[in-house]
Amino acid sequence: MLPLIPEPCPTSEDIQSAPASDLGADVLPGPSLLSGTEREQLAECERIVEAKLADVFEVGSALLTIKENHLYRATHATFESYCRERWGFGRSYAWRVTGAAERVNLLPADESLPRPANEFQVRPFMKLTPEEFPKAWKETVSSAGAGKITGKLIRKVVARLTAENGPAPPAAKSGQRKKPQSRIPQGQILVLLQDARKGIETSDKERALSALERIEQLLF
Repeated sequence: MLPLIPEPCPTSEDIQSAPASDLGADVLPGPSLLSGTEREQLAECERIVEAKLADVFEVGSALLTIKENHLYRATHATFESYCRERWGFGRSYAWRVTGAAERVNLLPADESLPRPANEFQVRPFMKLTPEEFPKAWKETVSSAGAGKITGKLIRKVVARLTAENGPAPPAAKSGQRKKPQSRIPQGQILVLLQDARKGIETSDKERALSALERIEQLLF
């Protein structure tokens, strides 16, 4: 779930669509029983998701465990349908939080390297592989020094590493007009964020999820 903190809304440059194969690739043939250990693991992961809805990285880590171990298989054929029907999460949100958790989990366990403050700081790094994230994040922290880690700094680091790791996308042919980027309705998003915050403060999960789902639709 998007962290409800006073961070600037992401620009369209930060946003990537989730590959369809990431969440729906593992289509299981039908329901199958979980072992006792797997049932306990699923219950613990779902407890974390339910109790930590405002903590993106903990939720993402729990969902990642469910996804990688197919702990949804007793009730759902795909991880995507499990997220949608069990939690009301859209595909792109589930992809973002599991991807963010996968990358953050690769940082040093001793926390010698400061961790990202929120999912927005990790999102631009989704252009890189998970294995490339620790080095890229360390470079970002070093470049920031005692200053704040800004979206501009993150995009600069990601752009440089992306250019080093492979050729840039082909340029538009001469005379071909570039497709204009759609403007993100930041005012409407801020209103919806306030509505989601109210939902969390009043323990109205349905209200919070509804507002966040609407934000997801506007952004993606």
